[in-house]
Amino acid sequence: MKINKTYLAYLIGCISLIMVHTVESNHGLNLGPTEYFDEMFLIDENDKFILYWKHNQTDIIFEVHMKTFGWLEFGLSHSGLLQYSDVIVAWLNSDGTGHFSDRHIIEKMPLVDKIQNWHPILFERKNGFTILKFTRKLIICDHMPQEEIDIDILPNNNFLIYAYGNSFKTNENNQKDIDLEDSKKGSFTLDLIGMSEKFNLFEVTNTEIQDYFILVDKIKKN
Repeated sequence: MKINKTYLAYLIGCISLIMVHTVESNHGLNLGPTEYFDEMFLIDENDKFILYWKHNQTDIIFEVHMKTFGWLEFGLSHSGLLQYSDVIVAWLNSDGTGHFSDRHIIEKMPLVDKIQNWHPILFERKNGFTILKFTRKLIICDHMPQEEIDIDILPNNNFLIYAYGNSFKTNENNQKDIDLEDSKKGSFTLDLIGMSEKFNLFEVTNTEIQDYFILVDKIKKN
């Protein structure tokens, strides 16, 4: 038996909204994303760090909610390590001004890219959470200089890394910057575009729908 694509998209959208509400309620987030997102992932349960994302054929949008008043580093890695990773660094100052930059890490140094490929959309604090929404192209390496460290987002698992903290230092240009030595760091793998592309087919079988419900149930239980 085949299921119509439009009905399936509606069904998955409803399930995703239920997942977001359930996870946020269980972990005290109670914020919800600023718009509808196809996917979500609870990065750090203890520190209330949640990631939302969606994409089309060329671009991806991320939204991060984190219970912190410090800085955030988030991005892609070839191996799950900070070295040679492609990241953003962001923070909000007490006066409402902020910083957002596209960087790469070499020898624990978050160096600012000459060409900025990650772009901020929204940056705010709400109910003790820092909310950051930003976007980039899925494929960018074909257009970048060789000295830039940029990582494409492809189907199957992607290594994602993050770090966050409250300590700042003065960099070699005598400017305020993050202190990676005094931070909490982590990495994980996600298929950022594979799940969505699977359901972009015109018709999907009942077995595939059943597999999706099993995945949803596992996420809710965890």
